Amino acid sequence: MKRIFTKFSVLALFYLLTTNLTFAQDLTIKGKVTDGGDKATIPSVSVIVKGTQIGTQTDASGAYTISAPPNSTLIFTFIGYATQEIPVNNRTTINVIMASANQELEQVVVVGYGTQKRKDLTGSISSVNGDELAKMPAVNPLASLQGKVAGLTVVNSGGPGSQPVIRIRGISSTNSASPLYVVDGLLQENIDYLNPADIESIDLLRDASSAAIYGLRGANGVIAVTTKRAARGQTRINFNSNIGVQKVINKIDVTDADGFKKLYSTQLTNIGAAPFDFSNYTANTDWQNEILRTAMINTNSLSFSNSGEKSTTLVNLSYNNQEGVVKYSSYEKYVLRLSEEIKVTNKFRIGGDITGFFAKPNGTGVSLNNAIWSAPIVPVQLNDNTYYSMPSFQRAQVGNPVSAIMRDDRTSINKVYRFNGS
Repeated sequence: MKRIFTKFSVLALFYLLTTNLTFAQDLTIKGKVTDGGDKATIPSVSVIVKGTQIGTQTDASGAYTISAPPNSTLIFTFIGYATQEIPVNNRTTINVIMASANQELEQVVVVGYGTQKRKDLTGSISSVNGDELAKMPAVNPLASLQGKVAGLTVVNSGGPGSQPVIRIRGISSTNSASPLYVVDGLLQENIDYLNPADIESIDLLRDASSAAIYGLRGANGVIAVTTKRAARGQTRINFNSNIGVQKVINKIDVTDADGFKKLYSTQLTNIGAAPFDFSNYTANTDWQNEILRTAMINTNSLSFSNSGEKSTTLVNLSYNNQEGVVKYSSYEKYVLRLSEEIKVTNKFRIGGDITGFFAKPNGTGVSLNNAIWSAPIVPVQLNDNTYYSMPSFQRAQVGNPVSAIMRDDRTSINKVYRFNGS
């Protein structure tokens, strides 16, 4: 009798454990990590499920996605910031504000010079000629710097027209912040409004000489941009057009439909759950192929310049169009720039620059993660007007990626205007 009771107790305990495992399914947690000071998003933050080797990193926009048990704890770490441990508590959205670990311990600030001349710059300088930038079909001039300067980190999110993450000193930059941008002597937040074909040169100032000239704002390095001017004594009309192609060559390897069925059936068996009926799921869909495409990049620039005895004039009109590698995403950019200089006397000149910028970004609500998570056993469409939904075990976490792209295409119209003058 005692032996029978012992066996019954063991069976009851096993049943309770398997029941708990059945209901303790992982949650898909999303969120964004920002700086507690300037509220800027922080890329490349390490996100780890405590006590496991499961982890991910935030992308260029500071966003992350991770699967974790509902009662687990997420650990957020990044160089220059205090480590944070945040309990999940059954939440699917966790936004994190990172606090600086060093509080910028009284950095030495040197008073900047009144003028910025090359003879004042005695430190490490790298220069890129504008002709080199124009050879690469890129909508954003910063993307053209990729691979052209040693020690310069350029991380592109892959989205059309996206702003790359720039680090002149790598992750050792102060708080891993972006460098200071200077266009023709004027401080700017970014240079996405410039046409790459309209740039004469880009100088990267790396060390204390840049901070000495531009103050504390140059602590993470300086990217100094010089735009083109009309050539003396000449009248020119130039037209440049470039076409490029973007394509995802190395896709993320995921299992096919047969492999998915075996893996999921094994998981159900391990947790003591009832088997799933796959009889109605006979497809073998590669969701990455369904949402990705070969994308075109087209850059066009038309300029007119004239230089006389008393004045110089340059007018540049550009149109850039970039398709995203994710279907239906795109970015259009129009730039008009006018540069005029009038010689009043031999020692006195008056000049000005005006730049008008208009952009139409068209994004999608679908990322590559949606395609990776989606079960390959589901076909894309039933007919021209009906899309299949995901299986019942996945429906709450992810939807049909193709359906989401079609639904979100051009549902929101974004327009960006910007004017700069000096």
